[in-house]
Amino acid sequence: MELSKFEALATKLRILGHPIRLCIVNGLAKKSCHVKQICETLGIPQPVISLHLSKLRAAGIVVGERQGSCVCYRVVDRATLKLLEVLPR
Repeated sequence: MELSKFEALATKLRILGHPIRLCIVNGLAKKSCHVKQICETLGIPQPVISLHLSKLRAAGIVVGERQGSCVCYRVVDRATLKLLEVLPR
């Protein structure tokens, strides 16, 4: 077995292990949206959401694309999308 392959997967699972990040990714898997929309939907302040999004970006799970003065986020990691399919909701 290639241990490094599982180390990378374990890192992504640790990132997704936080309830707020998992909730953000679950929502972004259905529809891309802006930080303001995420904050309003979850009722969580913008600085907290931005912190979680930065961790998700660093892990390569989501990307943000500038749209005018806003950044629209979406899930780009296929393994994460597959994982979300099997999780109970």
